[in-house]
Parts: sequence; C-alpha cells; structure tokens
Amino acid sequence: MNNKILSGLILFFTVCIFIVTTCAEVSAFYNDETPKIKIDMQLFDEYYKLVQKCFSGAKCEGTIKQLVNGAVVESKFIAYSKDLQYKKIDVTSYGERFSKDLDEKKIDLTSHGDKFEMIITPDKVWYYFSDTKYVIYYVQKKNIAKFNSMAYLNLVKNDGKITKKVSDGQTVYQIIDYSHFIKQTIVSDSATGKVKSQLIETESGEKIEFIFKNWERWNGSDSVFKYPARVNDTKCAD
Repeated sequence: MNNKILSGLILFFTVCIFIVTTCAEVSAFYNDETPKIKIDMQLFDEYYKLVQKCFSGAKCEGTIKQLVNGAVVESKFIAYSKDLQYKKIDVTSYGERFSKDLDEKKIDLTSHGDKFEMIITPDKVWYYFSDTKYVIYYVQKKNIAKFNSMAYLNLVKNDGKITKKVSDGQTVYQIIDYSHFIKQTIVSDSATGKVKSQLIETESGEKIEFIFKNWERWNGSDSVFKYPARVNDTKCAD
C-alpha cells in the first residue's frame, strides 16, 4: 500500500479518538437548545472520576463504526490505556471500499485487513504502520484534544457543557466542547462503571462510534507509548 493510500486511510480514522449505539440520534450543535452556561462542576467531577478509574491501567477490545458513503465501515481494535493521556490502540480495519478526495485527487482507499497502531500522548498523536514504517502525526492542540481525553476535558471545563441521563441500567453522559465544537456521548454500565460506548461528533457532521468490551487490568511498560525508533517516512497532518 503506498503512502497516499495510507494517508487517506488515516485521515478517515482521524475524524474520530479513544474512548449510543450506531442508530443513536444526537442533536446537531446548532440545534442544541440549551444555552451555554457555566459547566456543572459537580457532574463534571463525577464523570472525570468514572473515566479516570475505567481507563487507568486498563486493556479492552471492541469495534469502531463509521458511516462512509452511506455504508457502515467497521474496524476491530485492542486498546491499552495507562491513564487519560497515554493510550495505544491496535487497529485492524475492514469493510467497504470507498473513495475520498485527498489533496485534490480522487483516490481509492481500501480498508480490508489494514493494520496500524495509534499512539496518544499529551504532546503528539501518531499513527504507525509497522510494515512500511510510515508515520502520520498531529501536534496541534485542537487535534490532540480529539484523541487525548485529558486535553478534551480541559477544553470542556473552560468552555463546555455536560449532561447526564440514567435509564435501563445505563448512564449516558453528553459532553460538548464549544471551543472546537466536538461532542461526545458516553454510555457506561451503571452497576460496573465500565464504559460501553463512545460516540464522537464534529461540527462538519462526521461521526464515529467506539464499542468497548472485555475490560481487564493492564500493567504494561511505558515503552509502548514511545515514538518508533525506525521510520522510513513521516507526514504531519495538522
């Protein structure tokens, strides 16, 4: 697979992050009838403690779903999380062939069986294809915040909103970052406190959903979050 195809594939996945169902309908940003008010810090702290506990020293697996050209494209993943700032996601993508206008050129992006690693840190987010030793990375704060839970929550705390609903044994949190218009809807199991799903939406209408399962403890080495030592080619996507 050449680098242009890899770039296109990565850009497809970057409309998302790590962390309510596929059919869930969430109001668009500009149809949000609730005015911007000072965030409910008690509720914010409750949510922060929940995700901090869930994603600290944890491993899980699941699927990523996104609507592309009218078809749902899915990928499998295994995620390793040190805390809310350091995560590693091993992705195997599969699904429909689709096209995307990349750098003013129409190219085919094939998502069948492609594998790559996504590494999230406080200062940089990158995708690494070990077969070709190819890296695409982000360093701008607004792009890091799409993936880094702590960076996102800091934005929300300064200019955002959080709401909560409880029903049928599930707790649903909806969080909006007004500075970059990123909305997240997170569903957790009310009994266990484990996150079940995460839906991420952007102002442009892009949506991606993570389904989490098989949570377990993980005490891996920090070395998995290090930038690869051997790289053949890189591209900054900011």
